Amino acid sequence: MGLIIRISWRNLWRNPRRSLILVSAIVLCIVALLFTLAYINGILRQMVTNSVEFHLGEMEIYKKGFNDDHDPVNHISSPEEILTFLDKEAGLKGYAPRIEGRGLISSSYASSGVKITGIKPSSEARITLVARSVVEGDYLEAGAVQSILIGRKMSEKLKVGLGDKVVLTVQTIKGELAADAYRVAGIFKTISSDFDKYMVYLPIDSARRLLEIDRGITGIVVRMEDTERSAELQSRINERFKSLDIEALSWEDLEPLIAEMVRISKKWNLIFFVAIFIILSIGIINTQNIAVYERMHELGVIKAMGTGPRFIFSMVMMETFFLGLVGIAAGFFLSFPVILYFSINGLNLAMFSEGMEMFGLGARIYFEIEPFDIIFCACSILATAFFGAFFPALRASRLEPVRAIRYS
Repeated sequence: MGLIIRISWRNLWRNPRRSLILVSAIVLCIVALLFTLAYINGILRQMVTNSVEFHLGEMEIYKKGFNDDHDPVNHISSPEEILTFLDKEAGLKGYAPRIEGRGLISSSYASSGVKITGIKPSSEARITLVARSVVEGDYLEAGAVQSILIGRKMSEKLKVGLGDKVVLTVQTIKGELAADAYRVAGIFKTISSDFDKYMVYLPIDSARRLLEIDRGITGIVVRMEDTERSAELQSRINERFKSLDIEALSWEDLEPLIAEMVRISKKWNLIFFVAIFIILSIGIINTQNIAVYERMHELGVIKAMGTGPRFIFSMVMMETFFLGLVGIAAGFFLSFPVILYFSINGLNLAMFSEGMEMFGLGARIYFEIEPFDIIFCACSILATAFFGAFFPALRASRLEPVRAIRYS
């Protein structure tokens, strides 16, 4: 084996131009794969993280049927048992009860449909980013029952500012229309323009009075310390409170569009990778075929001297293995500084910011690469290199010495 390794390594540099061309192709594949993976991982992680951290949490607990139409009629009238269960649950970052509904918000200039979310300000601030997204005025206070928090896009549409009055009109759980006036206490701005023009926040007692919910809540948002445990906790909650018609829904259940985009992106990644590997394997097959034909006379002499086909096959495969290792090392060396830079500073896509806000993305995409991605790329490139070299190596091992020596 040591002899094969030494000969294979020396053979690479007998024709450095050809070897460098193949190494360059492998480097380009590595750079393209890692760059694409890091970019797409960054987009997907930002979409999921923003949805979870701004509003959804890893999980929300509702009465069955509420998530279908967000009708507060389907509220949890006695949440004490669930809240006690969550208080005793280890591994939670926190939870916050809510009262949610839909309604109409109006000013002197315009009106718009909104999703109303009644919150306990202190609990909500611990688990979501709404409090940190306030850019004008103040975050809600528990005692300020006539205060409202609205998004920047909503304030622009209604032409209202801090201290201005807006009116919320809703259908109560009794089926009657109700309205109340509120003062704008604060204006928030997130990276999602749709969120900013659709969501409004009230103190939970104000929402309870507006919707005429005497007691209870419509849901509970839950944040996990370890997101890997979300599915297990969700299953236990659904099993334990099944008799109360309570259901725990993951962020995938609450935002099926984002979950589907994640799945589709992974499928497109696979298609892209397969295409890259096919192109690379064709290049390796052609390059190694040329190498075999250029050394036909030499291989014939070696075989005539008694060298077995296994030795020749192993030699050609080992040459390709070395080319793959050199290409992978060079590809990683070039890729990592670029990925590290964009993971810290982000890729500035400000020119597409309006379109990106529709998908809950900011103007900067922060690259993200996982150890599995690196191992996957390296192993895939080596496997492709071996596949591409197999047939040329097999051909070289089956050469007839006399015909090979006479080849010119």
